[in-house]
Order: sequence, then structure tokens, then C-alpha cells
Amino acid sequence: MDQIPPELIGRAIQDPEFRQRLLADPEAVVRTEGYDLSKDQIQGLRDIDPQAVDEAIAALLGDLATAKWG
Repeated sequence: MDQIPPELIGRAIQDPEFRQRLLADPEAVVRTEGYDLSKDQIQGLRDIDPQAVDEAIAALLGDLATAKWG
């Protein structure tokens, strides 16, 4: 499977409403938002568990908040 474009992933991480719409109906969202994804990429988005994504993002943000820099 081709990789999902990084800008799409970044937007999904930063925008919970977009992420919810994307994972609920990836084909419609990529079409209306102007992204050019293959059928395999869209199927990959369909196969994602939205709850697992939310949990992973929450964990990542928590790790970043507690990270010590420098």
C-alpha cells in the first residue's frame, strides 16, 4: 500500500473534527478536500480503528507534554 500523504496525517492529528470525518467516510472527505489518494490508500483509511487513533494521539500528546528538552 502507498503511504498516506504526510499533510493529510498531520491535519488529521491536529483537527479532531476532520479526523472523525476522514475515518468515517474517507472517500468523500479526500474528494471534497482535494486530496488525491489511490483506492488502496482509501481502503487503508477505512481499515483504521478510530478509537485506536484517538488513544495513540492522546498518548503522543501526553508524552510531548512531559518530555524534557535539552
